[in-house]
Amino acid sequence: MLIEAMYVDVVKLDPKSVSDGEGGFITEYIEGAPFSAAITYDNSVPTAIAQKDTAKAVFNITTPINAKLTYGDIIKRVEDGKTFRVTGRENTTPNVATFRFNTVKGEEWELPNE
Repeated sequence: MLIEAMYVDVVKLDPKSVSDGEGGFITEYIEGAPFSAAITYDNSVPTAIAQKDTAKAVFNITTPINAKLTYGDIIKRVEDGKTFRVTGRENTTPNVATFRFNTVKGEEWELPNE
């Protein structure tokens, strides 16, 4: 299938609370499950919105049917270390389709430096 030809290796980043050494805590992200995904720039966003200084680039993140992402999930593309945060609801292909995959919207995201 064509979409599978665009898959790259990614890993899910899972939040974990750890002591900050001063009686509080911070959130660290640890690498979780590896999987494949196609991460493509979504050029369907209107140009006027995309040109705003505060606008972030929107990406389509497509995964195999058994790799479900939900709003707020963080993933890292292995080849370049870029991280993405899921910003949209999951869309799944219909059960009657001969090809099956999930797709969500996402944005490039930086891990917080606490």
